[in-house]
Amino acid sequence: EMFLRFGADTSQGGPESGPPLNTAAYKGFYDVVRLLLKYKVDVNIRGLLGRTPLHWAVHFNRKRIVRLLLKNNADVNLADTHEHKTPLHSAPQYPDTVIAKLLLLNGANLAAVDNKYKWTPLFEAAYHGRHELVKLYVSKGASINFVEDRQKWTPLHAATALGHLKVMKLLLLAGCRVNEQDNKGFTPLHWTVWNDRPAEMKLLLKYNALKTVKDLMGRTPCDLITKKRTHLFKILGTCTP
Repeated sequence: EMFLRFGADTSQGGPESGPPLNTAAYKGFYDVVRLLLKYKVDVNIRGLLGRTPLHWAVHFNRKRIVRLLLKNNADVNLADTHEHKTPLHSAPQYPDTVIAKLLLLNGANLAAVDNKYKWTPLFEAAYHGRHELVKLYVSKGASINFVEDRQKWTPLHAATALGHLKVMKLLLLAGCRVNEQDNKGFTPLHWTVWNDRPAEMKLLLKYNALKTVKDLMGRTPCDLITKKRTHLFKILGTCTP
């Protein structure tokens, strides 16, 4: 506090996260964050990778600090300059929904897209298997059929490729398109064969996944079954029209 009283420069910082406010949020030093804000340090100051204190607090699940930053008008939709991710993109680092709810309550944009994978927060949650977050985002109107630019995946592709059965169920119940094709021509059903996921395959078939869809190389899901995975034929049957 003495340094602040004598006008210490709060815009400079170390290599880890940047200026003092960012570092305090990153480390979880609540009292330091509160003190810096008391001395009118910019709540949205950028540090390493163009991230704000709110980015760091969300990334490391610092709930008290997130609340404090939001109370001091932190911008929930300010994207970093590295991957153009908003704080909400970082929420799936942890399984609970507390921080995501706080961000949404303060106007976080569910349609925000990063510039690395072209993913929305729903994609992040689906990819990481955070079914409670997926449930929350869907209830708040997140686009379940959004197609990202890089792999042409939908959230269902992401959940299926990683084997997140609970997330798949939520998305399918919400009415997502089950036969959407990605940039390989793979439907989610193709991915269940590719990654040997029988439970996920059964679920997709229950929701009318088509067995006759061909990828860009002309292969149906059946054509992807290798000698080591013939057990999948018992579930899939034949893939002829």
